[in-house]
Amino acid sequence: SHVQGTTNNNNIIYEKDTCVVTGGGLAGAARLVKQGDGVLCLPKVEMTHTGNTDIWAGTVNFDGTMKHSPLYMSRFAELNSDGGEFHSIRMDYASVLRPGGAAQIGEITADSLALGFGSFVEIDICGADLAADLIKARSISLETKDWNYGPEYMQPVFRFVIQDGTELADGAYTIAMVDNIVGDIASIKVVGTGSKKAYLTHADGKLSLVVEGVRGAAT
Repeated sequence: SHVQGTTNNNNIIYEKDTCVVTGGGLAGAARLVKQGDGVLCLPKVEMTHTGNTDIWAGTVNFDGTMKHSPLYMSRFAELNSDGGEFHSIRMDYASVLRPGGAAQIGEITADSLALGFGSFVEIDICGADLAADLIKARSISLETKDWNYGPEYMQPVFRFVIQDGTELADGAYTIAMVDNIVGDIASIKVVGTGSKKAYLTHADGKLSLVVEGVRGAAT
């Protein structure tokens, strides 16, 4: 990214560049490291490399398969994936995972998903037909902190984005098919659901957002 200029209020305008990669996938002991605030678009292919995949900054768009490389998302890194299949994903503070990509309903698959405290999973949701992005995982682990002083979020955050502009209908929205959750799902911060009472449940391998037709407690 680079500084494009400033506004009349002296606010700095940043221009983020996009790099679109074509061709085949990585293989062998290759390692993939994403640096810089720009956007990296990888081809929808099978990546068979066994070295680490690290997103240190910016955004990665990848809809292919990465079943042999552990993927790490550093602070403020973003991953968009519609139909992508991953070995493992580990998220640090303020990183953002978007199953299905941005502003559309889709899914992502990972053997394991480790949600660090303050990490964001952004779920697109459609209130009209109870449709939502879907995560498929064998295991999801949750990291929380109990510090007296710390950042705004000391637990993983599920941020819901309503795509059809309507209020969420009452009911259960399945957002993940997961065999095992390590940690208390009640610790997950739920945002973006509007004024109705909303909470998460895990039963029969389904992690669901339950929306009820009453307003949640103000305090």
